[in-house]
Amino acid sequence: MSTIMTSIPFLGKEDSANVPTRKHLIQIFLWLSQVMLATFANQHVAMKVIKKSPKCNYSSIWTEASVLMMPHESPFLCQGYAAFEAQHHVFLVMEYLSGGSLARHLDFYGSLELDTVLFHSAEIVCGLEFLHNCGIVHRDLKPDNILLDQDGHVKISDFGLAVPNVFGDKTISGRAGTLWYMAPEVLQGQRYNAAVDWWALGIIMCQMASGDSPFYEGNDREKVISSIINDEPRIPRWLNDDLKDLLRKLLEKDPNQRLGAHGNIKYHPYFSSINWVELEWKKPPVEPLMPSEENPLSFLL
Repeated sequence: MSTIMTSIPFLGKEDSANVPTRKHLIQIFLWLSQVMLATFANQHVAMKVIKKSPKCNYSSIWTEASVLMMPHESPFLCQGYAAFEAQHHVFLVMEYLSGGSLARHLDFYGSLELDTVLFHSAEIVCGLEFLHNCGIVHRDLKPDNILLDQDGHVKISDFGLAVPNVFGDKTISGRAGTLWYMAPEVLQGQRYNAAVDWWALGIIMCQMASGDSPFYEGNDREKVISSIINDEPRIPRWLNDDLKDLLRKLLEKDPNQRLGAHGNIKYHPYFSSINWVELEWKKPPVEPLMPSEENPLSFLL
């Protein structure tokens, strides 16, 4: 049985004499929230707590745990450390990302500087490309599930709705994700593939650049669905031409023609200033949005 900070690609039971601190951590933090901050060996970690129930989807938990064990191969995915279970809960232990979520940055700033939009978008592209090359469709890409590390680099997280083994012409089905980021084919009950993640990226990039969604973003679910399926995306005129063109191609309603699924997004002129090799090695071409102790976002998950 492995200790809490050991990378293990399986769920171990919480019954080992070698891990006395696990129960201590559970007792201290269980009541706080579904995702909590914990400390082990003087290192902060985040711990996701999933309550067991007859309706619990253990296949999804297994997928999330498995994906979390992969990020050492990609710097743009949240790093998992361990997964284990107690009698009533499953625990996923992962790195604590002190930069907070992209959603909190957008709530705080409204929109981001265009250089920052470019940088974050490029890193998200690399993270998605890695997932898709591994046959994984995220299905719930949104600002809440994009976290930033202490240097301001992107980490895609929350793989609870991800589907593995989606290679080649294989498609999947089922309405999953967050309504405002779902692609038209998902909302229409069609079969789909990784193109749905590129649609979500288009929504996120528009929000980063302008502070607004390109579609209706109120609480009327039927209006949201109708807008995504029927409306043309509202893309601000003042954005630069390359960004506007990229957004239109990501928000293409035909998934077979959507950039990312159709054509290599890295070759789009919007990313012409990005050195993809340096980006993979985390040498950003621009200064990222830097969380700091003076910035309250630094202390938010």
